[in-house]
Amino acid sequence: CSATNSVGDATSTTTVTLDVLYEPSLSQSPDDEFTPNDGSTITLEWVVDSNPASTVTITGSEFSEQTQSQSVVGYVQYITYTFTDVTESYEGDYTWTVSNGVGEDSTGNFSIDVMESYINKPNISLSSITEYIAEGDEVILTCGNIDGSPTPTSTWLKDGTDIDTTDSRYTVEDFTLNITGISRDDSGDYQCMVSNTAGDMSSDAVTIDVLYGPSVTNS
Repeated sequence: CSATNSVGDATSTTTVTLDVLYEPSLSQSPDDEFTPNDGSTITLEWVVDSNPASTVTITGSEFSEQTQSQSVVGYVQYITYTFTDVTESYEGDYTWTVSNGVGEDSTGNFSIDVMESYINKPNISLSSITEYIAEGDEVILTCGNIDGSPTPTSTWLKDGTDIDTTDSRYTVEDFTLNITGISRDDSGDYQCMVSNTAGDMSSDAVTIDVLYGPSVTNS
């Protein structure tokens, strides 16, 4: 501040900082219902504007396996809580509270209903444009009876080893393996394996026997 009279003027050299406190205001909060699969992860997120900084507390059925993280931009906090390896013991109703000691707290509720993970054994079918499979033909293998929760992913095996699907002769789409320009080296037992958090299951094997013409070697 400054003061002035007929003699002159003077300015204060002391600076006063005004820090206005205000209660939490949320622009994002968790959903009110979660239906995770057994063994999966739940993430709760809040975006809070407040001064001073807020804290989140959660009460409910099971809260021993959570981790917390947060980042701050200005007065805005990005707060995350994570439930890991969710099991049936997590099922129930929860209440969360965001508070900073100024004004009213922000509160909300959510519930957790854990879905049982499972996976079924797939089957495999083989189709070819010709009755017999000869070198140079195209072969399509289809992995069927795909059923599981959460939705399974698939892997293709030849003689018990993962197929190198980076080879341009192989095309994988959904649960189908397409082999173009098949060669005698592709003969063998093929399986599809499906996996999720419940484990993995492999189909019975389908045998591909690639026919090829005679070759003569000089002796």
